[in-house]
Amino acid sequence: MLTLSIYTDYKEDRWESMDLYTNLLILSLEKQFAETIKIRRSLAFENFSSLCRSNKYIRYIFRYIINPLTAPCLQGDINHIVDQSNAHLLRRLNPEKTVITIHDLIVPLWEHENPSFQSEPTKGTLSELKHRIKMWRISSLIRAKYLIAVSEATKTELVRKIGIEPARITVIPEYVENFFQPIKNAKALDPIKIKYGLPDSFILHVGTCAPYKNIPMLLQIFSEIVRQNSNVWLIKTGSPWANKHVRLIRKLGIESRIKHLGFIPRKDLPYLYSLSRCLIFPSLVEGFGLPVLEAMRCGCPVVISDTPALQELVDNTGITIGRRTMAQLITRINRILRENNQRNYFGKIGQKRASYFTAKRSADKTYQVYSKMITAQTN
Repeated sequence: MLTLSIYTDYKEDRWESMDLYTNLLILSLEKQFAETIKIRRSLAFENFSSLCRSNKYIRYIFRYIINPLTAPCLQGDINHIVDQSNAHLLRRLNPEKTVITIHDLIVPLWEHENPSFQSEPTKGTLSELKHRIKMWRISSLIRAKYLIAVSEATKTELVRKIGIEPARITVIPEYVENFFQPIKNAKALDPIKIKYGLPDSFILHVGTCAPYKNIPMLLQIFSEIVRQNSNVWLIKTGSPWANKHVRLIRKLGIESRIKHLGFIPRKDLPYLYSLSRCLIFPSLVEGFGLPVLEAMRCGCPVVISDTPALQELVDNTGITIGRRTMAQLITRINRILRENNQRNYFGKIGQKRASYFTAKRSADKTYQVYSKMITAQTN
């Protein structure tokens, strides 16, 4: 039996999407390959104190000093780094038996190329130092012999920006839990409507308010929709609006039609997708786009930007923002808002597309990468 060491993020970093990827990967591998691999999480001092949770500098010490120092001692027959934020571990682990998953290159490369969208502008000595560390970390990817990209778009970025040979990269899409399914029973939906005070007709946005999420475009689209449809609301889950978004909401005069729910349990999300008329996801860049896949799985139509990863994921089963004028876009969305047959049509074709992204397919392809690594070691 082979030992698989999974190098994870610290839970105190609060990177929910990375934690989700890791947990689903472990569950799917254990379900399908329990007789051939033994999985362990390889993370020194995994449950460190609440002090580290509140102090980012202590988290940096764990991420850049303690974790790298202990990483070689925790190696298995196969090592899997599940997040590019830990790419610097490639400098300490045996590259012949280590694979790393890259979700995107937004930080630091895309932000560096688009300074007006940086979360933390690189001004001052400390900010410049942090940027240099991020660049050093991501440059470690060139050491990897085996890489997994979650989309063809991410693979293209790895080849173009880092100089990775395409043959070293395997594309293995992400997936979501099986409970993301359409919920059609009104009796099951009513408690969620009451719990969150949901209106009868609403558009949904799920995710953060990071600059690349293009929240101003979301708000502009919604303000145009409200002009023609005064009954519709915008419901948002996830991180709160930034101050500049609050100011824009007031400027557009749409504050009375917006409700922010904050962070909600994942098991409540299928109910919101099932109740929503559509999801609007206008990101400027993505590595994959999990909320879009979640919505598609639940039969919720998706309105997306024309960024490559989202186009790859949706594959012409949604409405693309950049391919139409604003007037044409609003007309298409309003048809989904007003006509059930339009919502059902986009919901069904999106659901069919989403059925391709399964735990079994991803686990099989991941195991194939592991097998290739073991074969290369024994030859």
